[in-house]
Amino acid sequence: MSYRWIPIIATLAVMLIGHIRSRVSISRYKRRYTETNQYRDKFIDLVNYYTEHYRVNYELYAECIQDANAMQAELGDDGIIAVFSDPVKKMQGRDFQLLVNTLPDMKLFEGMLDSPSIQQRMKQLFSLCDDALVKHCGELKRSIMSEEKLQWNPFFCFASGIRWIVGLPVDILFWTGIISERNNSAVHSNIVFKAIAHIITIVGLISSIMGIVLGWDEFVKIIVEMVQKT
Repeated sequence: MSYRWIPIIATLAVMLIGHIRSRVSISRYKRRYTETNQYRDKFIDLVNYYTEHYRVNYELYAECIQDANAMQAELGDDGIIAVFSDPVKKMQGRDFQLLVNTLPDMKLFEGMLDSPSIQQRMKQLFSLCDDALVKHCGELKRSIMSEEKLQWNPFFCFASGIRWIVGLPVDILFWTGIISERNNSAVHSNIVFKAIAHIITIVGLISSIMGIVLGWDEFVKIIVEMVQKT
């Protein structure tokens, strides 16, 4: 009878892992939201000074440009325009990265802001950058709300715990420096890896339920009989 507790304890342990992962994800989303919002505040201060005085505030500019690459990466697709037309430079481009291109242009056109066409261009870029930052903050808020709703869902926690266990060997390779963070992320986002994780989750959930209902000994006995018949 005591063996009946084995699948119960195992299931609860997996759920606990999933719950902890969910709480960690919420913490990360909140940190990213705060950093993005703080960056937006600095960017708006820089833009307001620029449009009012027609010159760059280099203290604010330094604060924005030093984190531009990191924030551009944070924005992801939200910070990229698929097709962009630049009438001032007379060029068209694809996958235009807003922040890393707009900030240097502020210095480039600093002494040309008496031109209406340049003023219009810069205002357009400022508006697009602000929209991207606001949009991304909204996405992060929705992710936080979604994760908070799911963190007490036992099925979600169980599936999340299973995914962590399945991905643990790859994570260990990353932690020991054998593979890069990029390769680690690529493995976790691979469709084959996700399919294996889903299959193991389903099998694990069924096994847990059967083990709890029948008892560990009876469940193992059934599995052995099924294997022998095949």
